[in-house]
Amino acid sequence: MAGFSDYLEQALLNVTLRATAYTAPAKVYIALHTADPTDDGSAGEVVGNGYTRKEIAFSAPTSDGTGYKCVNSADVTFGDPTGNWGTITHLSLWDADTAGHCLYTMADTNDPHKSYGVNDVCVIRAGSISVKLD
Repeated sequence: MAGFSDYLEQALLNVTLRATAYTAPAKVYIALHTADPTDDGSAGEVVGNGYTRKEIAFSAPTSDGTGYKCVNSADVTFGDPTGNWGTITHLSLWDADTAGHCLYTMADTNDPHKSYGVNDVCVIRAGSISVKLD
């Protein structure tokens, strides 16, 4: 389950309680991390060796009886690493393919965590990323 980033927490409080405008991102991107990215997404994002964030799409919110959630609506495939990416332990969602603002962070639920190296394809399956409000 995804946790709100500090940036998004402040934006939502400002838009709902202070009538401060917030512009939703046109696209959302997913990032891979080898460590807990913290609430600002700054720690452990994979760098180099052919890695780039990938665009991710989400379903409309649905109720699960305890709140509303969106799940990723299609597989996301990261390109073949040209070197070692390390062991992926966390993921984050961003409003840009580089730099930008972190929106959500989450632990990778794969057990055991997978290490990616040359020719290891990383695929995040549709329905495996969930962002929920309750």
